[in-house]
Amino acid sequence: MRRLLYLIIICPLLTACNYSHPERLDHWQPMGENTVDSVTFYIAHHYWKGYNFETTDSLRLAPALPPVELKGNGLLKEELPIDSLTLEKGTRLIVTDILYVPRDTVDSVWVRLASEEGTMGWQRERTLLGGVVPADPISQAIYHFSDRRTLVFVCLIGLALIGYLIAALLKRERRKRGDIYHTPYPTLLCLLTALAAALYGIIQSHAPSTWVEFYFHPTINPFTPGLPLILAAFLASLWLLIIGAVATAIDMLAHENPSRGMLRLATTGATCIVIYLGVTLTAGSVLLYPLLLLVVGGSIWLYLQSKPNALRCGHCGQPLKQLGVCPHCGALNE
Repeated sequence: MRRLLYLIIICPLLTACNYSHPERLDHWQPMGENTVDSVTFYIAHHYWKGYNFETTDSLRLAPALPPVELKGNGLLKEELPIDSLTLEKGTRLIVTDILYVPRDTVDSVWVRLASEEGTMGWQRERTLLGGVVPADPISQAIYHFSDRRTLVFVCLIGLALIGYLIAALLKRERRKRGDIYHTPYPTLLCLLTALAAALYGIIQSHAPSTWVEFYFHPTINPFTPGLPLILAAFLASLWLLIIGAVATAIDMLAHENPSRGMLRLATTGATCIVIYLGVTLTAGSVLLYPLLLLVVGGSIWLYLQSKPNALRCGHCGQPLKQLGVCPHCGALNE
């Protein structure tokens, strides 16, 4: 049994984190200077003809593929022609053609795009990807979160501080009103937060190509065929985290009065924020693993310590460690 357990633990560690691309026999090999191997390009760049983008800022397109012009120093001009077209922010685009220009030392890949209004033009891939985002709503959510990550972290830290301030008020209220309803859901929510944050940080640090592929082709289904194991585990942890958060809110509000339930939810939320920030910021270093052990062990220990004693004095109602004489009132409990 012990060997079988070791085998179950080791097998996932041997699983690759990259997407597996099926071998296709119908892709064409480059036959000239401007041709592109569709499968090779898709694997390296994560998109191909027919892919949809949306501009995040104004973007200029050349109405025709500009001729390659070399300066005296051997570098290519980066400027587009004067008659280039300017697209506004939020314009939906579709990739219609991709050409390889090896003489262009600025960027050898040129992409032709068409808008919903019928506008069509060319742009270098480097400039294009800096001004667009995939049209999928999940990809756009990832883009906006990454673009404002520092601001999000500051807001989360502020929310955590507010939550712990509320926790101090909760502690004072508990002293006045007695014990609080004991439930395992907050501990479970903290553990799920640590798991999801650890998987997210590991993907970002150790499997960036997997995350880029997910960015261009997102899914919310952890059982999608061909999905890497670590990414499927991350998506499953997110679903469990959502379910755990809903269960925690329902359980607390059902067994506590509304004000006390909201206070406990604020405390739990602040703790989850601190766990998320700590785990994600240490994901790229060896500090992640001792931190995870600390979070898991500390959460379980605090839960066990906060569990109320089932034994109470029949005379004064105070908790007892064991049956016998009550240390508070002296009554005998048998």
